[in-house]
Amino acid sequence: MRDRDRAAGRFSARDYGLPGEKGDVLWQRESCRVQLPYPISLGHKCGEERFLSGAFTISFQKRESGWLTQNGNHRLLLDADSEAIFDIQLTNADILIGRGEASFALTAESLAWTTRMGSEPNDASMMCDTFSEDTRQGEARIRGLSYEGFDSNGSVRSKGLNFNFQSAWNAKNKSLSEVDGQWAQNGEWNDFRVSASWLQNQGAGCVDVRPNQPVNNTGAVCHYRDAHWAQDAIRTSFPMMQTLLTLLERNPACGFGSANVSDHPAITGEVGSTEGVVTYEIQAPCLIDLRDATPVEENCHGETTEVSGGIWVTGTKTTRGWVTGNPSQPVIPIGTQATTYHLELQFDDFHYETPHFPTITYRSGVLSGDIAPTFGLNQTTGICDAGTASLSMENMIWHDATISVHEAEGAFHTQFREAAFQGSRGATQKGTNSFHGSVRTSDSGNEIYLPLDDKRGHIDNRFLRFQDSAQCVPFVTYEPSEEQCDYLNVLAQKAGQAILESVAHATQYVQNDNLICGFSAPDVAGDAMETEGQPGEVGRRSWKTGACENNLDTLVVSEDCTGNQVLLAGGFEFQGQMLEEGLLVSDQEGSRLIAQEHDALTLEIGHLSFHDFELVSRASSAQEWILFDRFEIHHGELQGKYRPIRGANAEEAGQYDVHTPVAQFEKIDVQNTQLQLELNGNVFQMVVTEGMLGGTRGAFDGSANEIFGRLLINGRWVQLNHVPYDTSFEQESFDATYVCEPNLLDTIPKD
Repeated sequence: MRDRDRAAGRFSARDYGLPGEKGDVLWQRESCRVQLPYPISLGHKCGEERFLSGAFTISFQKRESGWLTQNGNHRLLLDADSEAIFDIQLTNADILIGRGEASFALTAESLAWTTRMGSEPNDASMMCDTFSEDTRQGEARIRGLSYEGFDSNGSVRSKGLNFNFQSAWNAKNKSLSEVDGQWAQNGEWNDFRVSASWLQNQGAGCVDVRPNQPVNNTGAVCHYRDAHWAQDAIRTSFPMMQTLLTLLERNPACGFGSANVSDHPAITGEVGSTEGVVTYEIQAPCLIDLRDATPVEENCHGETTEVSGGIWVTGTKTTRGWVTGNPSQPVIPIGTQATTYHLELQFDDFHYETPHFPTITYRSGVLSGDIAPTFGLNQTTGICDAGTASLSMENMIWHDATISVHEAEGAFHTQFREAAFQGSRGATQKGTNSFHGSVRTSDSGNEIYLPLDDKRGHIDNRFLRFQDSAQCVPFVTYEPSEEQCDYLNVLAQKAGQAILESVAHATQYVQNDNLICGFSAPDVAGDAMETEGQPGEVGRRSWKTGACENNLDTLVVSEDCTGNQVLLAGGFEFQGQMLEEGLLVSDQEGSRLIAQEHDALTLEIGHLSFHDFELVSRASSAQEWILFDRFEIHHGELQGKYRPIRGANAEEAGQYDVHTPVAQFEKIDVQNTQLQLELNGNVFQMVVTEGMLGGTRGAFDGSANEIFGRLLINGRWVQLNHVPYDTSFEQESFDATYVCEPNLLDTIPKD
């Protein structure tokens, strides 16, 4: 019980109960003598204005029930079961009531009445937060009443009636009970009773005593406040869960990012397949313990989320996608919601405060269910693993929750025994910015369906504000399509690069290194050569080779000026011709061709088949080789044109015959090719049923570092619209790889 007195004890208010819980407030004022020497208006009734003058002593008491606040100016929040009881007593009354042209002089020992009012729905808030006269009930008691009635001339119209009586009414049913009492005249007391039917007949015009009339036709529903607060707790669970997932991933002791969990994944699916699943499990309860208020997140508007308290967590994290074979990233997710958490959380005074949501302390209770965050596309890696604020929650169950909801009037404490809900914050595969479910609270006891209000179950009341506050991280595509997120676009670029690199190095090996059946073999370089044109003219020479079989042990086929190496292994068969254009010269040194353009040499690939072919690129460091990429073509059939771009010879003016890594690819037709890519420790298997590729390695003739065309990979066409040949390409670094070539006059011009 708390006393909060006003006016030096003449008016007092006393609380019965504790702040934040249900209780009563009692207002009192005792024995206040009122003097009205001049008439005051009491308002109009039935078209007549009424006045009051005289003197009386009044005692007043009002008792209201509801939720006790910590605000002295707003002591109580009303609820569906709130009630106001008014007790008013006038004693030693000597008053004059004017009514139109007539008046009444009343004297009484005591005039007392009690009125009860219930709460009524507020259409806007869907709460019972006002009192209604339509729910009024009451009774009146009069003792020792005498009166005289005067007409407009001041003549006495009636007098001498001295009586006691009592009555009761119920405005909710628009009914008035019988009036019982006693009256006295000439010193003799008599009992009387006035029936309700008589009152009804006499009440036409001014007294509405019709029974059983509806008083509220708005259809408004009045839910208990604890149902609204339970809904607030459920709605706030959506941003809170996103925060908890962040904390779980960061927790180095027992979270999903801890060694105890991340080092023991359960993986299904073969390395390189797209149907893999990796599951991490927190078996022993993991404590998130933030005893002091801790800022954990800041949104794009600079608004901060703060948490404190504790939560015990157990559960699993499951991701579907490409099985990589990489222990640090066993599966690369396919899709925006490829990861699902199944969690059970036990709360221990966990306080959560985030912008635009109710501030809630989850005192106790257990929450379990399935949570699927929505990820954005990381434009740098091509993987949909960039965190967003969107998620969907399914099969969510609260048990025995005790919460404190913090409002302007203070903290209010309530419980809900159980709740079941699901929904989506933001835009997800399951829905957009909505939730629904049911809750069973302590007050109502019945199952209440959610949402309660007219906002159609919106989680964020201003959805555009939410999107604007959560989508500002650079190099992230928010709400990407499923095709953007299946990682095949990234792998298609890598597959295109692997195919073109394999074409380039296999063809160069046939051109320069195979002395048995390659273009440098005596039988091919000499006897198979054909010349078109006359000495002193621009002409062409061509060399043809039949089915040239190449079987390699691991062999370093190139090393550039920065120490990077390319190694080949496995087998391939080449059939095609080499064409070179230039000035035909015949002198004492013999007949030869001087190439006069960077792109004077073309290798036409009639047939190139791979079998267990492997290409490895690596770089040297002070201690060891660092693997860049590893490509394997288990089998494949290709044809097309490969054009190496050669540099100007510093020793032979006008001659372009110095090897560079710059190259162009034209109409590379791909058929029935099975690839395995190893990228940064990740392994991927792909089947390219068919495709057509072109592109440029390096930069030449206005084309720079690009692949274009399309590939049918794993049954799906992927368009390569001038994607980077090398995602790490920088022109200066690329030029540095070949500036040391003997006799090179200058690097290749870009245009």
